Amino acid sequence: MSFVRVALGLPIPQIFDYAVPPDLAPSGGDRVVVPFGSRRLIGIVIEVVGESALAASRIRPIEGIRNDAPRLPAD
Repeated sequence: MSFVRVALGLPIPQIFDYAVPPDLAPSGGDRVVVPFGSRRLIGIVIEVVGESALAASRIRPIEGIRNDAPRLPAD
């Protein structure tokens, strides 16, 4: 299983880990829809990684990749 680190437009200086479902293949710079509490937010994939420091039971999956705008540069 792979994971993505996602930056959200929140007043929290933190990157959040999300699981990648088998049917999705996000890359750095993609805009993704993720669950956050009881809301759904759009975030930017900072990087795709093979593991997370969090327990797998605490990591929620991304819900989709937004294709309605160009991908941001990975850097």
